[in-house]
Amino acid sequence: MSKLRAALAHADGDTRTRVRWSSRRPFRRIAAILTSLALGAGFALVGVAAPASAHHNTISATATCDVVTGTFDITWTVENSEKRVETITKSSNEALVPVGTVLGKREVKTFTQNDVAEGTYKLELSAKWDNGSKQSNSGGITVDDETCGDQPVKKIEFCHATGSTTNPYVRIETSVRAFFKAGHIDHQDNGDIYPAFSYLDNKGKLIKVAAQGDQSLLQYENCTKPAPTKVTITAVPTGSDTCGPENGVFHLPEAGEGFTWSQTGSEASGHITVTAVIKPGYVFADGQQTVWDFDYDNEACPPGVVTIDVKPTGSDTCGAANGTFVLPNDTDTYTWAQTGSEASGKITATATARDGFVFAPGQQTVWDFEYDNEPCPIVVEVPAAPKSTDVCGVDNDGVDLPKDTASVTWRTEGDPKTGASTAIATATKGHKFADGSIEKSFPFTFTNVACIAPTLTGSVATGTCEADSPWILFDVELNDPDKQSTGNTASLVLTDGKNTETIKLGELKNGALDGKVLWPGASVDADGKANGWPGWAYADGKWIQVDDNFAWTRGAITAKLVVNPELPVTISYPKATPECATGPKTTPGGSPASSNGTGLASTGFAGTPIAIVAGIIVIAGLAFLVVARIRRKRA
Repeated sequence: MSKLRAALAHADGDTRTRVRWSSRRPFRRIAAILTSLALGAGFALVGVAAPASAHHNTISATATCDVVTGTFDITWTVENSEKRVETITKSSNEALVPVGTVLGKREVKTFTQNDVAEGTYKLELSAKWDNGSKQSNSGGITVDDETCGDQPVKKIEFCHATGSTTNPYVRIETSVRAFFKAGHIDHQDNGDIYPAFSYLDNKGKLIKVAAQGDQSLLQYENCTKPAPTKVTITAVPTGSDTCGPENGVFHLPEAGEGFTWSQTGSEASGHITVTAVIKPGYVFADGQQTVWDFDYDNEACPPGVVTIDVKPTGSDTCGAANGTFVLPNDTDTYTWAQTGSEASGKITATATARDGFVFAPGQQTVWDFEYDNEPCPIVVEVPAAPKSTDVCGVDNDGVDLPKDTASVTWRTEGDPKTGASTAIATATKGHKFADGSIEKSFPFTFTNVACIAPTLTGSVATGTCEADSPWILFDVELNDPDKQSTGNTASLVLTDGKNTETIKLGELKNGALDGKVLWPGASVDADGKANGWPGWAYADGKWIQVDDNFAWTRGAITAKLVVNPELPVTISYPKATPECATGPKTTPGGSPASSNGTGLASTGFAGTPIAIVAGIIVIAGLAFLVVARIRRKRA
């Protein structure tokens, strides 16, 4: 076999594709080609001559060469032809395809045979499908110098040494010309890593360049080998051995990420060894078991051991005559006996081994069947679904259960505060629903949305003067979409920080109330005329200012409307106007003046200066008229 060299990786990143130098011995090459053709024709004739079968495996193979080691890797492909599950029962290479390998419906599996020398290889497999069909198939391949060949390249992908300790390599691709021109052939004291390759020089001669550096690093990005991933095996092989050569049990789980299974031996051979094989880039966790051994003595079962295959059956339905019981027939190895009956309420069936036989360990031999002979339950109608209450918040949510009856009782499970509750109707003893059940469930969900707090937004209260009396006008609106208010009476609370007065305004109707009330300390007579004001008192025939009678309400005060909730409002004692007095009007004698809606507030009547000015204006006007008349007469 000629010396092999590593091929340059293609630009598409397939670092496994390699080329091999052509053999300089043409006779050997021709012989190898003829051998391959003959072998292929032979396999084809075998395939043609083989009897046709609906169940079969298609076995094919491809090979790649390793020009560094001079060995080959063969990839075998096994395809299940059927939409049935098959199990490999015999393999010519159990290390490659273990006995017991399972292929699903139409499944295709690949198996890799690594580091083989040149020559002809064959894989024969026997399989059994889940419908009982059996078939054997084979495939083959010849690997030799022709598997590899020298192919000149124009571009080279390699790892350029940077001289950096943190990032020692950079993967680049250049033309062959640029590769040599830039000095990569011996850059950094031959630090660049590149595969073996061939190229054509200017004269068309094929020039071979040997690989340089650690070729295994070419498969990694930037030629840096990643830290291996630790693998823990969670599903391990299992096996057991019972008597008889066909009763051994063995199970090989699916391989996990980072490792494959390798199996040698079989139950029939008396020993199975299973080895977990780590894949490149992975490492087993510390202490991980990787080899399992299973022994099978294949000793025959002791004679006379009996296993019961058909067991007695029985069921109890309602009614005294509706029970069922079936006793199997006696066999050559054991007999059956029955005591009791459905009518008596109990049947016992017993299996007895005949002479010369014993039951297998753990075999059940006695069966008991109970019959209560209770009457069939009365069918009741499925009740209508109960109603639920789902309002804002969680405190008032709930399910309104119907009343219990002699045939149906009710209960709830779950809490509406958690968002869900279920009402359950249960048929009492001796009753059932039409479908045979004894319980019916009615689930309810609850939104549990927080309640909107009530407000008095938009409500107002103002002080005003009407007919010389101070009044409070009010308009109260309760906004309570979720009915959270606990009151319906509106009040106005006045305070100066020291004194407080609560004025009841009245009951809200449909969430609203408007009207007016006298200012605290104010009063009117039966005719509606003002006869009292806060901070004033009538004594010794005259009005005097006092500190009581709600005098404090005429100063700086704060106020709030109260229903439940509350709302602060801005209000102050109304100011006097020429048309409306908010305090007493007095006569010269000091007696109370009539309240006629004119005059000012408690600071006194301002009409005298106005009357004097008005009189002067009238006199001046008369004088002007007299002078004008005299002038007209003289003229």
